[in-house]
Amino acid sequence: MSIRAWRAKSLQHGSAASLGEAALLEIQRLAAIHREGKQQQDRNLHGEQEIKDHANRIRQCGRAGDLAEAERVHAAVLRSGLGGDRFLSNLLVEMYGRCGGVEGSRTAFDAIESPNVYSDIFLGTAIVNMYGKCGSIHDAEEIFFRMEHRDVVAWNAMLSAYAHNGYELEAAKLFQEMEHEGVKADRVVFVSLLEACSKLGDLEQGKVVHGRVTELGFEAEDVLGHALVNLYGKCGALEEARSLFGKIVSKNVVSWNVLITAYLQNGLVEDALKLFTEMALDGTRPDDVTFNNLVNLCTGVVSLEQARILHRRLIESEIHVDAVMRNAVMNLYVKAGSLEDARAEFYRMEVRDVIGNTLITSYGQCGNIDASRAVFTGMECKNVISWTSSIVAHATNGQASQAMGLLHQMHLEGVHPNKVTLLGLIDACVSLAAAVDKNERSIVIPEYVLSVASRFESTIVLETALLNMHAKCGNVEEAERIFFEKMADGERDSIAWNAMVSAYATNGHGLEAIELFYGMVLQGVLPTSVTLTSILSGCSHAGLVGQGIRYFACMVEDHGVTPTADHMNCLVDLLGRAGWLREAEDLIRKMPAGDPLTWKVLLGACRLHGDLERGTNAARKASNFLDHCDSSPYVLLSNMYLEKDPQSLTNCESSGLVPTS
Repeated sequence: MSIRAWRAKSLQHGSAASLGEAALLEIQRLAAIHREGKQQQDRNLHGEQEIKDHANRIRQCGRAGDLAEAERVHAAVLRSGLGGDRFLSNLLVEMYGRCGGVEGSRTAFDAIESPNVYSDIFLGTAIVNMYGKCGSIHDAEEIFFRMEHRDVVAWNAMLSAYAHNGYELEAAKLFQEMEHEGVKADRVVFVSLLEACSKLGDLEQGKVVHGRVTELGFEAEDVLGHALVNLYGKCGALEEARSLFGKIVSKNVVSWNVLITAYLQNGLVEDALKLFTEMALDGTRPDDVTFNNLVNLCTGVVSLEQARILHRRLIESEIHVDAVMRNAVMNLYVKAGSLEDARAEFYRMEVRDVIGNTLITSYGQCGNIDASRAVFTGMECKNVISWTSSIVAHATNGQASQAMGLLHQMHLEGVHPNKVTLLGLIDACVSLAAAVDKNERSIVIPEYVLSVASRFESTIVLETALLNMHAKCGNVEEAERIFFEKMADGERDSIAWNAMVSAYATNGHGLEAIELFYGMVLQGVLPTSVTLTSILSGCSHAGLVGQGIRYFACMVEDHGVTPTADHMNCLVDLLGRAGWLREAEDLIRKMPAGDPLTWKVLLGACRLHGDLERGTNAARKASNFLDHCDSSPYVLLSNMYLEKDPQSLTNCESSGLVPTS
């Protein structure tokens, strides 16, 4: 049921809707013109430094491989108006390739004006790399073999795609084709080839590659040395592996890990433990990979005494022990015949997790999201309470993308969300909607969130939260469906009514907001300060000046609501949009305290109506309340002068009203 059907049933007071709708359409038209002009001005203001800053963030994110952060970086580029910049779009495609984001990469690619992936070697290589990281081998081949020019980086991208996705034979054949075409392989190519030979167990082909590596003098380098040790170890040639290990000039923890793992994989546990001791004598500190390999591959084959020594060394190393490692330690003790040691490890785990859940929530409530995240990451055994606490902490601290990422991880790990989880996710959707362009808000609600919501019994709290989520994402029809169809007449509380009034007002349906407000009062539901803010906003957007003033005037007497700064700003916006600029300015001067936002609202109205003199004064007043880093009033003022007369901007700058730098 829509608002129109509902009001025909319960309200009986027709209004001059045609005039109000016409005014609303005109305001929307002017707002659209305003947005387009602002976007053009923003593009004119972009400098090389801004593009460089975006490029650095994109590269850093790609190196980190964090998909959630990648989406935030991409959103920042879009908000800046540089979404179609070819240079940044190429970098975004490459970033998503490293982070495994196919959809994001395609979005960045689609934004490039007239892209030719086959002639642009950088873009083509980035796409091949992205498809390879995401396992889309056939798509990677489609691009690679149709590229007009291929350098060594492009060849390596395709080789890596084959090697990392189980196409080792294809990688070997591609290497032969690469040599046939006279392309000189680099270190990265050789690492990919050796990895492919290791997975195939093809020592003969590996020796061919080894020969090329030796000819070029790369054998003693650590990365290629590790790849060679791994190859010979996987193929059971431990003497050669140990010999190659000795040739590595700069040995580090990775070098030792590769060799120790080679012995473990070949069943030589005692020799691996000796190497572990030798590693300590060499002064190399073991890391989590060292212990993960030792604990897992020693399970069932070492004595209880050896298990305890290994566990003690793990504790002494002060390395973070996650749930997987702790479970592995318990299994190590069980297989070594000591249930008592395994049980002691389990109880240590359980107590820490209870404390961890409390800390996640507490840090989140205090706004220390980094500490909250650190506790969550360090928990050995995460349950639905742990996941929910972290999701809510991120959602309530403006980190909606991370909250959604946690939902995805939670789903992959088979943990089922509860109602509290769902409410946290709804908050995350609302936060995401606030951070994106209005036209993109409808896409921020993942299908999985709606699927989770459908599993729970309907309650007024849940339905109101869903209504608010859809409204903030611009889906007014779904908000209406929830309010009129899923909520019974006697069940709607003031929060539900306020949510629906706000849904109409914030999405440009001012007339519907007003009519629902009448229905709310007739139902005996007392409006709140939030209700009146929504109504004044709705009147402003619908051009209903007289009604807006009347609502403001009767706030105290009829509804017992004391006007706040938000109400005053709405009233100034209402007068300003209607062209009553002098009245709006007089109202501000009579307000008890100066508010920069109020003057900025007036400034926006002055720009809308081309009042340079009053707009200049509003910009000056707003700047008096802001720090020197906030130049937004002057940006708006500059736009006004540019639109009125470009020469007048020069005069304004010379007078000191608009800063020149």
